[in-house]
Amino acid sequence: EVTQSISTLRRGSDLKGILKSTVKAANRVLNADITVIFPYDEENNEFMMDFVVTDGEGLGEYKWQKPRKRGATRKILEREDFFASNISDAPKELKPLLRSGDFEKQFGVVAVAGIPLRLDSEKLGVLYVNYKVEHSFDEYEKDILRVFARTVAIILNNARVYDRENRALQLAEELRFASKQITQASDLHTILIDILDGALNLTRTSEGVIYLLNRVQTEIIDSVERTEGFHPKPRLDNSQGITRTIIDTGDTIKIPDVENDTHINPSIQKKGIRSVIGIPLKDEEAVIGILYLNYFERHNFYEEELGILSRLCEQAVLAIKNINRTRLVQEISQIITGILSAHGDLTTTYESILKNLNKIVPYDGAILHFLEDDRLVSRFVDGFEHPEEVLKFKLEKDKDRIQMYLTRTPIVISDVTIDERWEPVPSIDWVRSWMGVPLIAGGEYIGHFGLY
Repeated sequence: EVTQSISTLRRGSDLKGILKSTVKAANRVLNADITVIFPYDEENNEFMMDFVVTDGEGLGEYKWQKPRKRGATRKILEREDFFASNISDAPKELKPLLRSGDFEKQFGVVAVAGIPLRLDSEKLGVLYVNYKVEHSFDEYEKDILRVFARTVAIILNNARVYDRENRALQLAEELRFASKQITQASDLHTILIDILDGALNLTRTSEGVIYLLNRVQTEIIDSVERTEGFHPKPRLDNSQGITRTIIDTGDTIKIPDVENDTHINPSIQKKGIRSVIGIPLKDEEAVIGILYLNYFERHNFYEEELGILSRLCEQAVLAIKNINRTRLVQEISQIITGILSAHGDLTTTYESILKNLNKIVPYDGAILHFLEDDRLVSRFVDGFEHPEEVLKFKLEKDKDRIQMYLTRTPIVISDVTIDERWEPVPSIDWVRSWMGVPLIAGGEYIGHFGLY
């Protein structure tokens, strides 16, 4: 019967029904009064009470309680081997727990076999075989218990694998649908809505929020949450906070139990959240957003789930970049039209160019350099406290950096404190990053924008 159960389960029959028939078979062979199986979900560290199966007389409407954290079932789950004896002869760490148990008292259990269900090192549940009269377990019965326990463990493991296979297929289809929704969105806010909806549907989670950051990661420019006002606004200036950590490292942060994490916002715990995951939305250069999912039950995050969420976020980043690219092209077209139609002196034209450039590439300071007699001369500045000092700054044409401009390629120095190409500008000591954009006319280099 149990061999047929295993093969039947692989064809998709329900777990509870198969366990029920298996328990009945074992109960007959062992001539027990009551047999109980508590399946265990190791990923979420909890017993699956919906799948508890029993066989025996007099159970009626008995309501099975979730095993206590320090109860006998938990202790048996952690054991390497099973025990089988009268309760009066049970191991000392289990005897008081068994004697005080509600089940044992109500049904008059005096002898019990408690067996941890394992496959290799994986914990899959606990099996109880109970007798209402004193019972001496001989070696023959113990061998049957071992075979029976391994069979049940295989059934539980196969059920888990089968469930994961089905879940993976379902997730793949849901991911395809969510990705389609995201890629068809026409604006950034709609993309955020679709990302959050897709993630909540994929994980069967009821609460979540997604944040979109500005280019320099100092401000949240848009957000969407399932329940308005549920999530406290994250502080991006808090270097110890989870949000800042995700931004700086680009890593996913998983918190299976918020009670044991000192970085989680206390208001989240007060609202009943037990587990949290924060996933970065990142392109090649930086984190552009963060997706948070919150669980009201303790949740261990398994690899399939993380993989699906990562792929969803990758689709989202592509969609966001496409929207930004389209919007940027439109902005650039408008800026070029404005510059070409502008009338006035050179200063007015320079000012128009830099101000419009700041809309596309936000900067703190900018210098417009022109090549004159083998020197770069500063002709116009924006954003500096002492522009007259900056205007005095000149570079020799034969500097390595100038030679690189001849390649007509923009130069980026992400950190001026460690890059040897950086040549400090007098009176400017606040610069951290720099970009040089060459100006090419008639195929010749004539100058560049320096963005600080």
